[in-house]
Amino acid sequence: MSTPTDSYAALTPVSDYTLERIALGELVGDELVAAHNRLAVQTGGFDRLRAIEHSNVAILKAYPAEVMVPRIQHRIHAAEALEDQGAFRRGWWAGLSMGLAAAAAAVLFMTLLPRDEVASVGPVDVTPEVTRLKGLEPHLV
Repeated sequence: MSTPTDSYAALTPVSDYTLERIALGELVGDELVAAHNRLAVQTGGFDRLRAIEHSNVAILKAYPAEVMVPRIQHRIHAAEALEDQGAFRRGWWAGLSMGLAAAAAAVLFMTLLPRDEVASVGPVDVTPEVTRLKGLEPHLV
């Protein structure tokens, strides 16, 4: 007996990812049967699967594993060598950038601090400063 969910699933197009998994033999069991059933009711469903299978064959002919594996390994080793060589430089730039960021934050903090209240209220008093002792008269005890 089919349910509304089953009929909705049958109408949902099979994704390219699922088609790739079918073409590579990764989809098995009930999943494979369900995908084939959905492909059967879709217009051009099996044509899409055949197109992906033909594309896979063409790609493997154009880029055989015997040629591509050594190339990929060479690129991986070259990238690792550059990464190892650049580790010191990255560390130096990281330290410099952190120092510059801290200096910029300090300058920003200092510029945003409120100024002295006397200077911000109005004109500055120009009378000379007088230093006085506390108490009535200077004396020795």
